[in-house]
Amino acid sequence: MLPSFLFSNPAKDVNKRLTKRRKRRNGNNSKEVFVSGLSNPGNTCFLNSVLQGLASSTNLYKFLSESPIITEKINEMEEEDGFPVIESIWGIIFQLNKLFESPTSFYPQSLITALRSKMRITIYEQQDAQEFFQILSTAINEEESILTQASRNSSILDLDIIAELMNDKTTDKIEDGKPTKINYSLSMSNMLTRKNPLDGLLASRLSCVQCGYTEAIRHFAFNNISLSLPFRHSCTLEYCLASYITIESLNDVICRKCSLKATLANLEQLQAQQTKAKTPAKKSKAKSNSQYTPMIKTVQSKLQYDIEGELGPEIPFQKVHSRHCTKQVMFAKPPPTLCLHINRSTFYPNGEIAKNGCVVEFSEYLDLSPFCTTGYLALSPQQPMSGAERISSEGNYIYRLQSVIVHYGTHSYGHFVTFRRLPQDDEQSNQVVKIQVKNQLLEYDSNCFNSSPSQWCCVSDNVVTESDLTSVLTSNPFMLIYEQIPVSSLRVLEVPKPKVAVSMEESAQNPLLSSKKLDSLEVDSTPSPSTSSSSPSTPTSSVAPELNFNTASDLSNID
Repeated sequence: MLPSFLFSNPAKDVNKRLTKRRKRRNGNNSKEVFVSGLSNPGNTCFLNSVLQGLASSTNLYKFLSESPIITEKINEMEEEDGFPVIESIWGIIFQLNKLFESPTSFYPQSLITALRSKMRITIYEQQDAQEFFQILSTAINEEESILTQASRNSSILDLDIIAELMNDKTTDKIEDGKPTKINYSLSMSNMLTRKNPLDGLLASRLSCVQCGYTEAIRHFAFNNISLSLPFRHSCTLEYCLASYITIESLNDVICRKCSLKATLANLEQLQAQQTKAKTPAKKSKAKSNSQYTPMIKTVQSKLQYDIEGELGPEIPFQKVHSRHCTKQVMFAKPPPTLCLHINRSTFYPNGEIAKNGCVVEFSEYLDLSPFCTTGYLALSPQQPMSGAERISSEGNYIYRLQSVIVHYGTHSYGHFVTFRRLPQDDEQSNQVVKIQVKNQLLEYDSNCFNSSPSQWCCVSDNVVTESDLTSVLTSNPFMLIYEQIPVSSLRVLEVPKPKVAVSMEESAQNPLLSSKKLDSLEVDSTPSPSTSSSSPSTPTSSVAPELNFNTASDLSNID
């Protein structure tokens, strides 16, 4: 049973403008069921849209649901410290996945209070869904870090507890009104290895074309990816991802190897000047006794064995800016729950900011494999970091769309709504779902998700309407939340045959294109005359269309 404080100050208003109602059939009787909306007292549609979007995430709910259990085991934590953000989000997502017999909504007061007290954040000062998503993910990680550290301290200090845990002892726990058994040894293991499902790793490679040197591959954590849009009428999501990982040319980067070579040349020149105008015998002796000799040997050693190694402070380091470097990023470890932000902000030289209304075409299933690194990493500056995509499902990254956040309006004015999957009922939990991803025929078990494989709803604050996949895929997204289909549940039914020719559409989805090739690509939809010849400095190319909600309900309450 959830603590009552998680849902303080629930809204009493109901969905008066509910135009369609989802029906779940039980024998010959039809039963109306509803998911909860979120109340908006003023300018909180961005918050509501993110919470509704995350509510359909199976991985996030599983991750959060363990935190209250863990909190009870950390005796060293003072009661007033707690984990209010994790607990409140967990409770909110739990509530948003319940089915009700009548329209209902509530106000997420517990989360707003937690963010205000823990992170000194005033919700009403925020206006952007992506910014709030980052705040939320950061807050979860901060509390999780404290929780993990406390778990490690507990495991180190209390050896008796460890001994009990290693014996696989269990205890009774009341959950949802039913007693269950909790395996403490497994729980302790989970405490020390838990990862936020929103977090992933990017691999970054920086190379110098002049000398051919490539720095060590670096990895960076991320919780969402911001994708830029072209100045066109439309593009595909794969095009945006391909643009994100394309090889980028840089012309003002300090190259370590070029700098070491310049440093060595400078030291040798200084040594030559020191031994100048001496007899050959004296030159040889002076050279061996020169103060620059050990410096030269150090630099030569670094060039041969350890280019990234630091030089001593006594060596005058010559920084060289390479005239031609390349940089590329790829997904090294994609997160179980992938959040893609479509960056629709366009900045003009005159200081004006407008919304790019480019239509992004996306699918229910996304194959992220072509945009990920493989076991082989290429070091050549002008070659892609990783090789061809994999065909087998083993190691593939196939994602299913869970929710879409859409912004209606202009850059400075508008409203956020969310399309999300409905909770999965018992009849849907044992289905085998067959899907087509590119040329692959795959299938997976529906019970690996807690959301419906086919039923959707549209949520605008406290207004919840029934929707369908067609409406979802024709919306113009601001944020997309995908979840990886577990490899253990994914099976390949048909392997694609070798291709003879590559179409333009497939070329646009190839992540291994250079910047020049990307610039020359065409999209399927024919651009309008106003956008086909415009440039970034032309405001008409990225100004959003007029406010048009295109939904069944009357969304007259604009934030």
